[in-house]
Amino acid sequence: MIHADADVGEPKVASASAFVERLNPDVTVDARETRLDVDDAPELIDGHDVVVDCTDTFRTRYVINDAARLAGVPVVHGAIYKFEGQATTLVPEGPCYRCLFPEAPEPGTVPDCATTGVLGVLPGTLGCIQATEAVKLLLETGEPLVGRLLFYDAMDTTVETVPYQKNPACPVCGDDPIETIRDVDYTDGCRIDAD
Repeated sequence: MIHADADVGEPKVASASAFVERLNPDVTVDARETRLDVDDAPELIDGHDVVVDCTDTFRTRYVINDAARLAGVPVVHGAIYKFEGQATTLVPEGPCYRCLFPEAPEPGTVPDCATTGVLGVLPGTLGCIQATEAVKLLLETGEPLVGRLLFYDAMDTTVETVPYQKNPACPVCGDDPIETIRDVDYTDGCRIDAD
């Protein structure tokens, strides 16, 4: 377990870094406590072998997609909601997140996890799937979830994959792609405001 009760009030990046360093002291952790945004995304993503997207806002997912696509870096995407999760792998030559989800849902239409809750083991389940996808990319082996969205339903323990394809009209990877990150005006996310 990366985060524990003793870590409450500490930035997640600090407790996660400490956990990884305890787990394997031979690993060098480059922890950055910053919010990924349109302006810093290119610098943070460019030059990496793979990005594992575990974010909880639509805006950040689109920023990651666009910056990674422009940098030619693959992304392993994962998202959770209540008892469900999804995962897919986005590679430079395949369909991107905007092909799968052309527009973010209207703010307020998708309840956040502070309101609806998330099954406690679900992040670990999806995290294992994402880790597997990242390892397959790094080792260039197996069949990553490229062009396939995996759905996991913890309520009845089922897994289903749905194919999707590149959209020729996609503004990021279509026939006439843009050369900049497209910002999404979206503020919803999984945050609990402290009173």
